[in-house]
Amino acid sequence: MIKKIATISLLTAVVAGLATWFFGKPTMAGTAVICHLLLILNLLGIWLIWRVVFEKKSVALGVVVIILKYPLLGYIVIQMSRQSWFDSIGLLIGFLSFVFSIVLVALYKQKTVDAENKAKEIKP
Repeated sequence: MIKKIATISLLTAVVAGLATWFFGKPTMAGTAVICHLLLILNLLGIWLIWRVVFEKKSVALGVVVIILKYPLLGYIVIQMSRQSWFDSIGLLIGFLSFVFSIVLVALYKQKTVDAENKAKEIKP
């Protein structure tokens, strides 16, 4: 599921970046794509770290992940906002396109689950 979200998310990042480039400014498109890629890396990092946490059954590692994740992301966003190429609307577009990709995957998953359930139904 995470790999599917990452794949669909990469596609939506490209589409959002191209649309933003075409209708907006290049700096806005760059910010949108970088924000979207940062969110994909965050998702994959969380997936890998929590996988290790559950395999090793280490509560301390889970706590460290929870404590360090948000300050690190906040620091990255603050550093990005200080750059000359940063555009706040591009940041919003990056966040929204990432959320849109997750909704797309959820709808796709719902549709496939419904189709599987219908196929398993016993008809008289």
